Amino acid sequence: MKEIHNTALNNPAVFPENLMREMKKIDSQLTEILLAGDHQCSKRNINRQPWFPALQDAALHFSYWKQKYLMSKKRIFHWEHLSKIRHRITILDDDHSNCNATYIYDRMRMARRTWKKCKKKSVLL
Repeated sequence: MKEIHNTALNNPAVFPENLMREMKKIDSQLTEILLAGDHQCSKRNINRQPWFPALQDAALHFSYWKQKYLMSKKRIFHWEHLSKIRHRITILDDDHSNCNATYIYDRMRMARRTWKKCKKKSVLL
């Protein structure tokens, strides 16, 4: 593609202005398609499962409780980080402020079970 582009720039007789515009139009369309594909295949977590919102919700719950459990083991809670996840799902205030490691572990196990059930359901759809 680059050779064609260089040839077009160096020989205006071979590539008239209308073909040059067409080539630039195709180039911009290809760039747009490749960027869209790259965006869809990226490892970003946002909108990874838009087709099954229950799976996305269950995954966020599991992520919240897993991160909170790891924080409870170190006894250092990053509340602002947990609040960002909590903002996207429904976690009660009492659950959010509870720092009991056993309670957090139980909630994490429940969230993991729910996530696995949703994952199995999503495969069947």
